[in-house]
Amino acid sequence: MLEIIEKRTEDSKTYSLGDNKYRAVIGVSHYKNDYNDPEEIWKDIDLTIKDGKLTTAPYDLTIGETIFYRDKKTGSTVTITPSKVGSKKSKLADFNIVPLTNGFKLQREIKSDKDDFDSEFDIAITGEVQVRSEATDANNEPVLIECELKDKKLKEVVKPTKETKYPVKVDPTFTNQAATADTQLVQNAATTNYGTGTSFYIRSYNSNRNRRALVQFYVVWGTNVPAGAHIYSSTLGLYYASWGVTDPVGRTFLAERLLRLTWVETEATWNIWKAANNWTTGGCGGNGTDYSSVDAASTTVPASPGWMTWDITEQTKYVQENATNYVACRISDSAEDSATDYQAIFYSAEHATEATRPLLTIDYLFHGVLEAQYYDEPVFPNRIYMIGRDRDGNMVYGTDSGTSDIAESGIRFLPYPDDMVITTADAASVAANVRAKLRLEADRGEITVYPNIGSQIWDALSTTDSSAYQSGAKYRVAGYRIVYDKDTETFQQTIKLTGV
Repeated sequence: MLEIIEKRTEDSKTYSLGDNKYRAVIGVSHYKNDYNDPEEIWKDIDLTIKDGKLTTAPYDLTIGETIFYRDKKTGSTVTITPSKVGSKKSKLADFNIVPLTNGFKLQREIKSDKDDFDSEFDIAITGEVQVRSEATDANNEPVLIECELKDKKLKEVVKPTKETKYPVKVDPTFTNQAATADTQLVQNAATTNYGTGTSFYIRSYNSNRNRRALVQFYVVWGTNVPAGAHIYSSTLGLYYASWGVTDPVGRTFLAERLLRLTWVETEATWNIWKAANNWTTGGCGGNGTDYSSVDAASTTVPASPGWMTWDITEQTKYVQENATNYVACRISDSAEDSATDYQAIFYSAEHATEATRPLLTIDYLFHGVLEAQYYDEPVFPNRIYMIGRDRDGNMVYGTDSGTSDIAESGIRFLPYPDDMVITTADAASVAANVRAKLRLEADRGEITVYPNIGSQIWDALSTTDSSAYQSGAKYRVAGYRIVYDKDTETFQQTIKLTGV
């Protein structure tokens, strides 16, 4: 599988699968040093901090006594300096800097209820940068945190309860908006947003403690996937990192098409899909309004960490056919409210390791109607037999004698050798399929011509031989040459001809 570098976009790669089939992988982030330069090739992101700097990302990060962040695309900046934790002066070394694809986190740990719960930062922002804060305990349960950004000061106060398990991680996060969006919806923290988290949970547990996730990819039809391409496979991939409390191995997780396509990653909670807009039923629970179960996909949790995939071909086709840009899914346990606490942890689009972020894979091929003019001839062994690939990649074969049904075309076809020999009966039975089904790839197709060819079968083929039955007769197909091999009694592909 070879990447086609010139087809890269900000959030996708395209690979050639051979036979004019391609794979678009969406959710793979790239960056440019100059976003105004259309000639600059999109580069792979590397979130490694070297000598106090990170430059191989969509932003520059410079780390000294302060942190300076500059978004290369928008020019927005953030300068942040730790001021104090509790009543004590703090410094940058007290925090863990976590680079993200589209920003960074400043993370600290509250190790016990004896530690300070409040912190303060000096901050200066130019342009548009999202600032979010969240806190989670050792069981990844949400912990209430109050934040205030005022007069160039960011203040955070964590408010744990008696049930909070230490250590508690506090994550003020600074980001731009990524093309891939995801979050978790937590039933027992119904007003808390988790859009900047580096992981999310799928959970089944009673007493209103279920968790679901939303995952969305922005697809530009005509760019990520070319116009007119036929999608024959599409998968959602999420990296299953670990489990919590009870191993969910063997449980069924659903991926159902999300209908609220303007939900906001940094606002959505169990109660709302964006500010002042409630789900029909909490947790994206309204079938037919919040999500659709019509083309749901399912998969089972494996015994060990690794990729989990859902076949969402029909969901992706629906999005393509309806000319919308968002392939979006609601992920949930198929049997929620269980008496046992089942938790599966997945990495999000904000995770530092690119190779484990959510991916949308779309396999497609180009197709065009086979157009060539046949000469009238009765169904008989002395006529053309043809094999091609339909729009789904399946073999199609047959004959046709109607000159008005199929017109001559300038499409160039690539001969495709095949060992199958078709009988007269086979050919007659599928004659109608040639017009209706045979779809060859737009500028590269597949065709096989078999022995016992009649004289000048179609305009796109011509003979250089005085006898249609003479072994070694050569035919050409719009710039390609096929040669009849008398030993195998088949026509075989040879070199491409030029100037013919």
